[in-house]
Amino acid sequence: MKKIMVAVPTREYIDVDAEKCIRRLEKDSWLNKDMQVDVELVPGTVIHDLRFSMAEMAIKNKYDYILWIDSDMVFSPFVLYDLLEADKDIVTAVCFMRRAPYEPCIYQKLRMGATLEEDQIEKYINYPEGVFEVEACGMAMCLMKVVVLEDIIRKTGQPFFPVKSNHRTLGEDLSFCYNARKAGHKIWATSKPIVGHIGKVNIDADSYKALRRYKND
Repeated sequence: MKKIMVAVPTREYIDVDAEKCIRRLEKDSWLNKDMQVDVELVPGTVIHDLRFSMAEMAIKNKYDYILWIDSDMVFSPFVLYDLLEADKDIVTAVCFMRRAPYEPCIYQKLRMGATLEEDQIEKYINYPEGVFEVEACGMAMCLMKVVVLEDIIRKTGQPFFPVKSNHRTLGEDLSFCYNARKAGHKIWATSKPIVGHIGKVNIDADSYKALRRYKND
């Protein structure tokens, strides 16, 4: 049986539509006798500490996977199956910024140089369909094996703590990806799950592609 912790860090509130999606995911998992899904909604203010404490919770309670879901996402109850189907140690759904230009929250390059000009930080704008490797991603809908998470913590310490240079500070999600790759692990993305980011409109793959067509006309 796969034991999966759904980790939802919340700073102030959780959107009602996001809450409904989380509960549908949990309810659907009850029908699958090969899977145990436990939802943990944990409030906090310092996001990198909040993620680390939830990671420690997953390790302590011997979960097989941790599924990170941000508190402002909408998605199919089958998103978990889509991410498991990718069969990767760390895999993200392709999520999108909730404000224009609605770019995908995946990165083709994330490399810190000695100066700002030498940094290589590039969004994966024209991403392929299917499962593909990325150098970094947001953690709005990200599944990872807990044994891999434990290895990253063992090798890097607090992997969510902001990575800093003389000219840039990465957020907790990109810092984790930076440390994961430093620890020898690859990061993948899959375009299969349909995931929306709650804003004034729900931004999914169709919205992004429509905007790209409009900009290229």
